[in-house]
Amino acid sequence: METPDGVKYLFWTQDQSPVGRSVGVPRREPVRELPDLSEGTGWFRTPTTRVVVWMFRRPNRIWALPIALLLVPAYLIAAGLVQSYLVPLDGIYLLLAWLCVYNAAKFAVTGPIAFLMHLVDRARGRRRPHDLVTQHMPYG
Repeated sequence: METPDGVKYLFWTQDQSPVGRSVGVPRREPVRELPDLSEGTGWFRTPTTRVVVWMFRRPNRIWALPIALLLVPAYLIAAGLVQSYLVPLDGIYLLLAWLCVYNAAKFAVTGPIAFLMHLVDRARGRRRPHDLVTQHMPYG
């Protein structure tokens, strides 16, 4: 009977030190772990999502509505052009048209929300992030 593959290789700990013993088979590199979603991988890696995250930061919220007003019609026009000219050539371009519609919807929803957050901040008297620090200081 042959030795199972799991016994032939060294086991590795988190600090890359070998544990156990080998049966004469060369070491194998440890399996890479799945990426952590909090590190900016997956959905947060797309360029349009980075723009949305940028729009929700306090100093940039004032630009949310102008960006949305610019990008929503641009994405809808792009979706129409793709639908008119590229989809009849090959059906795979329908995915590109849907991506344009999805991005237009994303900016149509998040742009006004971020701008309303800017208006709430202005109503509360906070205009820039450093205002939170300087408004309580006794000197200039």
